[in-house]
Amino acid sequence: MRVHQNIDKPITVLGLEPEEWAVLPAAMGIVNLVLGSAVLAVIGGLAAVIAIKRLKRGKPPGYLVHFLYRKGLPVKGWPKPQRGRWRYSS
Repeated sequence: MRVHQNIDKPITVLGLEPEEWAVLPAAMGIVNLVLGSAVLAVIGGLAAVIAIKRLKRGKPPGYLVHFLYRKGLPVKGWPKPQRGRWRYSS
């Protein structure tokens, strides 16, 4: 029986996790609404993907979701984000 070696690796497409791909249509939509150009929207979306890849370089999987949670963005199924100082138990 053959067991795959990458059974616990996260699913990625072009190096980005599914949650991170949600940034692409959001960035494209915002650029299209502001500038009214589909060509500039595609360029803005690709720039967002490049920025995410650079932001994630050397970081663990799920970094972007945790980063946004710490900045106050609610994540479905997680407790409400804390405001102010983060305290860790000792």
